[in-house]
Amino acid sequence: MTTATTLLKRLQARNIDVWVDGDRLRCKAPSGALTPALRREIGDVREDLVAMLRATQIEVAPAAPQRLVDRTQDFPLSFTQERLWFLQEIDPDGIAYHVPTVLRLEGDLASSKLQASLSHIVARHEILRTSYRLGEQGPVQRVQPPEPCALPIVDLSGLPEVDRRRETTRHTEAEATRPFDLKDGRVMRALLIREASQRHVLSLCMHHIVTDARSAEVFMHELTQTYTALANGEEPHLPPLSLQYADFSVWQRTRLQESAVADQLAYWRRHLAGLSPLSISTDFPRPAVQRNAGARAGITVSQSLLDALHALAKREHVTLYVVLVAAFYVLLARLADRWDVAIGTPEEGRTHPDLYPLLGCFVNTLVLRVQSSPEASFVDLLQQVQSTVGAARSHGEVPFERVVQALEIPPDLSRSPVFQVMFSYLGARLERETGQAAERLAQLEVSMLNAHEPTAKFDLELEVVETAQGLAAVLEYDTDLYTASTARRLLADYEALLAALAADARRPLAALPLAPVPLAAWNATEHDYPLARTAAGLVAEQAAARPDAVALSEQGTLSEQDSLSEQGARPAHVTYGALVARAERLASRLAAAPLATAPLAEAPLAETVVGVAGARSPELFAALLGVWRAGGAYVPLSLEDPAARWAEQVRDAGVQTVLATAGLRSAVAERVPAGVTVLSIEDLLGVSLPEASTTEAVPEGAAVPDGAAVAAT
Repeated sequence: MTTATTLLKRLQARNIDVWVDGDRLRCKAPSGALTPALRREIGDVREDLVAMLRATQIEVAPAAPQRLVDRTQDFPLSFTQERLWFLQEIDPDGIAYHVPTVLRLEGDLASSKLQASLSHIVARHEILRTSYRLGEQGPVQRVQPPEPCALPIVDLSGLPEVDRRRETTRHTEAEATRPFDLKDGRVMRALLIREASQRHVLSLCMHHIVTDARSAEVFMHELTQTYTALANGEEPHLPPLSLQYADFSVWQRTRLQESAVADQLAYWRRHLAGLSPLSISTDFPRPAVQRNAGARAGITVSQSLLDALHALAKREHVTLYVVLVAAFYVLLARLADRWDVAIGTPEEGRTHPDLYPLLGCFVNTLVLRVQSSPEASFVDLLQQVQSTVGAARSHGEVPFERVVQALEIPPDLSRSPVFQVMFSYLGARLERETGQAAERLAQLEVSMLNAHEPTAKFDLELEVVETAQGLAAVLEYDTDLYTASTARRLLADYEALLAALAADARRPLAALPLAPVPLAAWNATEHDYPLARTAAGLVAEQAAARPDAVALSEQGTLSEQDSLSEQGARPAHVTYGALVARAERLASRLAAAPLATAPLAEAPLAETVVGVAGARSPELFAALLGVWRAGGAYVPLSLEDPAARWAEQVRDAGVQTVLATAGLRSAVAERVPAGVTVLSIEDLLGVSLPEASTTEAVPEGAAVPDGAAVAAT
């Protein structure tokens, strides 16, 4: 039989906090950690557990926020709200933080009762009628008086079925993507679409500044209770709220003064010191500015495999969450070929029971930095991840926004700060959420519809949830970086890893299998070539997007006379920014040369063919790009060819100028026919490649999409 002592140790191992609050036993647990079986065990020894906690004086519940009296004043924003407000200010038309919900309602709908239900919820939760503006000390929020919630009705019942579906989609997408003006306090909007007398679609959209995943559950539950009561001719009787979100934001600001979070911030500085962005091979070059364009792919892991993963978690005394996030880490480490990986994960952020029934954005983000090795076993990794998760949660009261500020990370609009991948374990939440959505609103049958194409806040975000069919895994990916086929392959790799771990968790991480690639995939070589774009233009696009990324990498050394460096040393790696800058310099000088027929902006070498001779090197590649940039074409010339071959090539191509590296210039001058000019590539480039391109960084992979390079013959 389980004793209170052994149970308490198990609860602590699962990061479940337990305390006594008056006569009640309280607990705070990670999502999915407090299983039904564990709840029963707690109930069996509840009295002994309470007595033991009181005897050891563990009876301190988290400090409670206090309700403020004056609701007419300005209040500060919570730290999470402040970040969302700032993102809205810099991108007023952005939709990355819109939270749409679309419900199909079938049955006899009373639209006036539905509007009254929404108005009741808006009056009950101040956060749904709060405006945001810039005050003297920063952004502030103010609660507005209750007003009836607008519920416009669009009647499509007279249209043919095909047109109704199209128009319904158009209206719901418009509602989901229409920008919010946070200054006017309308942070939730609703639209009712009548498709037929017994079939409606309710489109709801909120800004993330007023909601999170837990809030969505609360809202759906209250809408169900309120509409059902009104439809039955009764008054809604929801429990009174002791607090509002503004009370929480003031409490958070007061509680998290600099002195109170100094130790936590010190932990995060140590934990994240020296962390570099995760670089996983992408299908497309990373844009200079993240557009948040996203899509989703999903799989369902079988119930038998889920049972095996539960058994693994039980054997190793960890939660299923730890097993799943550790497996995700292995996948990322294998793909990036590095074993130092940071993964973001959401934490509910409701640190006191009085906050549970509120709407608002409470969620915080924790960073799990895992540093393992390919030789370690998954069993060893589980203990490390368990420790990392526990440490992150024990230092998780400080908002992620404060962590980012403390790290002093340089702004990078191309990716999210600190981490680029997110992992969310929802336990049975999605099932509860859809279950609530499927509740009957009086006599209505309710089902959830897709609102619109998702937006991607990160490169990759994996959400997993337990369902009646098994483990559902949904991968949200940035479509500017990845294709749908890549997303499906990543999910297949994740499932293969989970199966391998369930079979043998003691294998080295590097030996764990990923999903086999079908033979057909290797033979699928069809590709749409960017016929309207040039290779030089594609390289320039990459330089604009990632100027510090490595473009060229060279091993070995060159002789002193053939080196571009004034000191006789050649950079090991050359960045895109340095490469394109040199190509532009060479193109500008070609534009001033006698062979030019027009200024640089007008392609001075149009219809001109230039010979190029030199060993394979960064200088040679810069010269080729420079010729292309100037609008010309080049003919490669090799000293290994016979002199007669040289004369034939130069004559047939109409070459009047040859570019040669310094070490070959004299030999080239002896071969060319009379009247042909030989120019030094080094002279045209001017000086050596800048020191910024002499980096020890590992090259970041192919920069130009497959098939984009242009071959001249």
